[in-house]
Amino acid sequence: MLRVEINVSPRTIEAYEADIRRYLEYINESEGIASLKDIKQGHIRGYVRLLSEVLLAPSSISRMVASVRSYHQFLSKEKILNNNPALSIHTPRLKKNYQQSLALKR
Repeated sequence: MLRVEINVSPRTIEAYEADIRRYLEYINESEGIASLKDIKQGHIRGYVRLLSEVLLAPSSISRMVASVRSYHQFLSKEKILNNNPALSIHTPRLKKNYQQSLALKR
């Protein structure tokens, strides 16, 4: 879908695939969930908490959460899932200092 409908770059697809693999690994190994249909909001929130705890850059966390939200949106749109547990999951805000340094780099 990313390649055909949205026409994103190969690097974006690689990053998305890595994000989703990492997420599904967490869901399976840490939460003990084997079926996509069993994923709940709390599981996704746990994943977001874990990303924050491992001290990833805020921009990395934002991209990973956005990937998870897009993945669940795709699953719902394609009727693979009846509901979207990521609907109320929001991408963490970047800290102001980090946002300002990004603006300065441009």
